[in-house]
Amino acid sequence: MSAAQERVRQSPELAWVESEDRVVLVRLDDLAAEPLVLSGSASVIWAALAEPLALDELVARVAAAYDRPEVEVADEVAGFVEGCRQLGIMR
Repeated sequence: MSAAQERVRQSPELAWVESEDRVVLVRLDDLAAEPLVLSGSASVIWAALAEPLALDELVARVAAAYDRPEVEVADEVAGFVEGCRQLGIMR
């Protein structure tokens, strides 16, 4: 399976609260950790992952949300997902 087809999902070790313009994440496996606030395109990406998606599907949804070509957002989305994986908030 290519990286673009691998499913991206929210980590099950999190709880979160969504508002119109942001998402606040709390790690359930480390309650002493500071909450993480996602806003702007980060909150759009998080909301799109209500169900696991392939990276290329996620890119398509973000591009549609901002009415931009997929090629313009692909690197940004992939970089954000990789950073989230390193933080343990996405898998």
